[in-house]
Amino acid sequence: MDIFLCGARKTEDSVGDEIQENLVIELKAPKVVLTKKVLRQIEDYMDFVRKQPQFNTQLSRWRFIAVCNNVDDDVRARYATNQTKGKKGLVFSVENYELYALTWADVFKSFELRHSFLLKKLKIDQEAIEKDISQQLGNSTGREAVNNLTALALPVSMISG
Repeated sequence: MDIFLCGARKTEDSVGDEIQENLVIELKAPKVVLTKKVLRQIEDYMDFVRKQPQFNTQLSRWRFIAVCNNVDDDVRARYATNQTKGKKGLVFSVENYELYALTWADVFKSFELRHSFLLKKLKIDQEAIEKDISQQLGNSTGREAVNNLTALALPVSMISG
């Protein structure tokens, strides 16, 4: 593997039973296009895991994800084949194993959509903080503004040493 991430978390299956969801994410270099050859690499990882007895349980789900900047037409055709399953980026599934091919744009847009409520709240808080800091700094500039900003951000005990 080039760069990959692995993780597990408790979640629920479609009927509400607790299961363990396992993620294996392969991150490819920006210049690498997600082709059948690249996809085959992560399919090999999935096949290896499927053959391990300790992972053969109905109480876990495995998601293997390849992430690149671009996806070629052969991989896009697999999206269409799996479209009826209603999972964006899904290119193959068998038993409790799923294989996804995603672009970085897909990853970031998914995060933005899933967490838009939080991002909106953070933006509001950021605007409120900026307004409060501007009011507290007043018309100070240069070194005086830096010193005032430091005083606002750090406890007095840290500033005085």
